[in-house]
Amino acid sequence: MKYIKNEKGITLVELIAALALVTIVAILIMTTLSIGIQRSVIEGEKTRIQQEANLMVSKLLDIHQKGNCYQLEITPTKDLVVIFYNNITKTTCGSEIAKSQPINSQNYNIRTTNPSEIFKIINPRSNNNAISIVLSLDSRSTITYEINTTLSRYKTN
Repeated sequence: MKYIKNEKGITLVELIAALALVTIVAILIMTTLSIGIQRSVIEGEKTRIQQEANLMVSKLLDIHQKGNCYQLEITPTKDLVVIFYNNITKTTCGSEIAKSQPINSQNYNIRTTNPSEIFKIINPRSNNNAISIVLSLDSRSTITYEINTTLSRYKTN
């Protein structure tokens, strides 16, 4: 039997095949990580929008339960603002504006699905206020969150 004494190293074909396999595995891993990171960012933005919407509703509910007449308005810069009116009596609201207060603290596109109802003057002592607010991001308009609620308070005579 004849033995080859100089069998050190690998051939060029073996090297190219190994590099091709390593490259394919690396591409698969990088693609999976990239998709995971993108999904994580999207879910984080969705959670942030939901938290902002819940905060807005809790502020509106607090305003409604205090019993002062108010009106909601969306400004041209897409801010939700509450305009307070003076109460003349328990059942009627005055026409004089007492003050205004912004509700949202972040830059979101805000719209309502019931604009005729949301922009009238509300007297919480006699009326409930059903609102539907839709928030979306400026950077990704496909990420939206809609919250439907009714602002109510205990009615006193």
